[in-house]
Amino acid sequence: MTNLLQEIESASAATGYKCGLTIIQLSVATGIAISSIKPLLNELHASGKINVREGVNNKLIFPIHTKKSNA
Repeated sequence: MTNLLQEIESASAATGYKCGLTIIQLSVATGIAISSIKPLLNELHASGKINVREGVNNKLIFPIHTKKSNA
């Protein structure tokens, strides 16, 4: 599950946190079957670590970032 979250965060950071990943892209990047990824994504979503949004053609997976204050 950590590998999935790291892949989601690194892909999002590479685009300036403007683009998410589809489940297909995530499966190809990690080498994990989609059927195995879905339950892990459900856990990450339930724990508040990812957000899923509807894209033009597919659902997109984004990491949830908490802003850290410098105070």
